[in-house]
Amino acid sequence: MALIIIQIGLAEKLITSEAYSTLVIVVILSTIIAPFILKYSFKGDSDSRNLLEPSL
Repeated sequence: MALIIIQIGLAEKLITSEAYSTLVIVVILSTIIAPFILKYSFKGDSDSRNLLEPSL
């Protein structure tokens, strides 16, 4: 989604080619890094997972 918006901005001359390349790199890096950060942030949250399991 962000890459489409960036491409439209470049096509309409709202951003420069230097800004375009920087924004593309930021979008790609954040897409790659986000799953690892989310996994790390929810890693120690095992107590709340036990609350969601039904007890018999």
